[in-house]
Amino acid sequence: MAQRFNFRQVQTKMRTVERKFLVEGIKLAQEEMKENFDGEINSETGSSWNSISYRDVPPPILDLTGDLKSEALGNKPVIVGNTATLTIDPIDIRGKGYASYHQDGENQYRSQGEFQREFVTQSKDLENKQVAELIRILDASFL
Repeated sequence: MAQRFNFRQVQTKMRTVERKFLVEGIKLAQEEMKENFDGEINSETGSSWNSISYRDVPPPILDLTGDLKSEALGNKPVIVGNTATLTIDPIDIRGKGYASYHQDGENQYRSQGEFQREFVTQSKDLENKQVAELIRILDASFL
């Protein structure tokens, strides 16, 4: 019965679809990230980034040096099974990773929110693009 419906072939094609979608879905997210950086907006809400207060040294965010943007847009996802991970954690001049400093509780100003900017958001527009991409990949694989 399984042969009659070509389930093995479908299963093989679905692995390919899944892998392609993980890569292409992250590319779409990276494009939105670039728009967030360039337009200084939170794409989820459409609002501008909050103004931030700068300390003397080092700058509070690595987007001033371009390291954060370069790593966010230049890194490739690591795909293991059905999970894709895009690591964005440039190391600053003190040897600390950006994400660990600003997101994982080391930043003394974290609770104030004045140093946080939402570079990576999941807007409805991005979700629609990702759904359209998944449909395109499915169509290309099965039609």
